[in-house]
Amino acid sequence: MNRNVLTVVAALLVIGGGWLWYSGAATLGGQQCTMDAKMCPDGSSVGRTGPNCEFAECPSTEGYATLQGVVTLGPTCPVETTPPDPNCAGKTYQTILTVRSITDGTSISVPTDETGSYMIKVKADSYMLSASGGDPLPFCKEVSAQVAGNEIKTVDISCDTGIR
Repeated sequence: MNRNVLTVVAALLVIGGGWLWYSGAATLGGQQCTMDAKMCPDGSSVGRTGPNCEFAECPSTEGYATLQGVVTLGPTCPVETTPPDPNCAGKTYQTILTVRSITDGTSISVPTDETGSYMIKVKADSYMLSASGGDPLPFCKEVSAQVAGNEIKTVDISCDTGIR
């Protein structure tokens, strides 16, 4: 074969392959899903799947409990007065909350919102909850909680500012 013919054939193959890639006709299933994820109530996440790129089903939360509460900072004034000064009331604390299973040691961390509130679905178990504090202040004590399936338990956490 002539060298020019080989060059033309190679160029056509490259152009044809590029067109197939660009048009999406060469992808398996003809559809490419985005790589975004959906957060499930149990704290896990699922991606898109199937021919319509729909989110996969979240695991069932039947039998899961809900832990909720608020993380606060206090005291906020060096001297407490009688009657209490409303400006010295505890303040909410936006931080990271870690929930650790006492049974198997697994843990999950979730952020509190701007009001210091959190809500997380967990399996029925015993847990230790800890809010991230500072070094050394604020100091946040760990709090224990035991929950049964489908129970909603409020567990508030107080962090000490060290103000005296």
